[in-house]
Amino acid sequence: MSTFLTLIQKKVKKSSKEWLHQYRCICGRDVFLPSYKVNSLHTKSCGCKRNGAVKGTNQRHGISNHPLFGVWYNMIRRCYSTESTRYKNYGAMGVRMCDLWRNNFKEFHDWALANGWEKGLQIDKDIIPKKIGIQALLYSPELCCIVTNKQNCNERSTNRKIEYRGDVKTISQWADEIGVNQKKLRDRIEAWGADNAIEITKTETLKNI
Repeated sequence: MSTFLTLIQKKVKKSSKEWLHQYRCICGRDVFLPSYKVNSLHTKSCGCKRNGAVKGTNQRHGISNHPLFGVWYNMIRRCYSTESTRYKNYGAMGVRMCDLWRNNFKEFHDWALANGWEKGLQIDKDIIPKKIGIQALLYSPELCCIVTNKQNCNERSTNRKIEYRGDVKTISQWADEIGVNQKKLRDRIEAWGADNAIEITKTETLKNI
């Protein structure tokens, strides 16, 4: 991890020499700094990392080096940092993290483990909101669940949905159901259309059983 600071707003204050940007530290404190100090990693936090204020709480619970810390930190960055490559699909679209999680890594850590998280699994914010008919714009204990990578991919709003005989699934889900390579099915759909591609592929698969 390179820095504990997330850019909130550019050119907020003018010092005697330059503009200062507003950054939020993982401890929750906002600080105003010139961008070169953060970009060069001269300054990595508001000071809490240096004096142990952030790490101390987590160390007491034995979680300061847990892999979930990186998951949590990256969630914050894509929601709040315009410098994150994923910000355009999250923060810019209005996605946020609840204050309980954002201000306390241990709360997020304990929730994730209690809900079955382990290496290889992911945090999904889309499944529950979709079921209750609201927008998926918040990472929170009430609206998130633990899923596999495939489940997460299937729930993304950017996924192409294919309808066949009144049933709507992603290409990945159709490929799993038919028992065929996902790329092969996608190429056939592009060439023949969804109905023909799925019908022919299902027929071929049944012949090979």
